[in-house]
Amino acid sequence: MAAEEAVSEAFHKTCRYYAKLSNGQSKCVNEEHDIAERWDKAAIKLNEIDPALSMKLRLKSKFWREGAAWTEEEIALAKISFDDLRNNCGVVFPL
Repeated sequence: MAAEEAVSEAFHKTCRYYAKLSNGQSKCVNEEHDIAERWDKAAIKLNEIDPALSMKLRLKSKFWREGAAWTEEEIALAKISFDDLRNNCGVVFPL
C-alpha cells in the first residue's frame, strides 16, 4: 500500500538522521526539510484512510519544518513521538 510505504520512508529517513546526529553530525536544515516533506506526503496518503493519524503525521511534519526545536512537553502534548504513534494510532514502527 502506498500509504504504508510513505510512512515507512519517513520513519526510516528520520531514524537515519537521528543516527547521524548521535554520531556527531551537526543539524542540517535541508535534511530536516526533507524529513518534513516525507511525513507530509505520508499524511496526505493516509488522510482518507485514517484522518486522525494523518493529523499526527502533519504535526510531525511541522515539528521538522520548525527545525525539530519543540520542547519535550510540546512533543508530548502533540503525541507525535514514535512511541505515541505506535501506541495511540496503531502504527507499526520497527523497534
